Amino acid sequence: VPAGAVMKVSIFDGRGKLTRRLSASSDETIVWDGLNNNGITVAAGKYIVKIIAGNVERAGSIVVSR
Repeated sequence: VPAGAVMKVSIFDGRGKLTRRLSASSDETIVWDGLNNNGITVAAGKYIVKIIAGNVERAGSIVVSR
């Protein structure tokens, strides 16, 4: 990923619904605070994370436990 490229991070719940969208420069670290786009704490469970930066695209999963 080129330095300074914009990273776009999309987080989806287990049903595939967009939960949160974040972005930052590739020179920065993105930390998800566990809130959805409306500022509400998300439920415990498995979430899919999709990251796009320049021409690189990756996906993975994370688990939120409370």
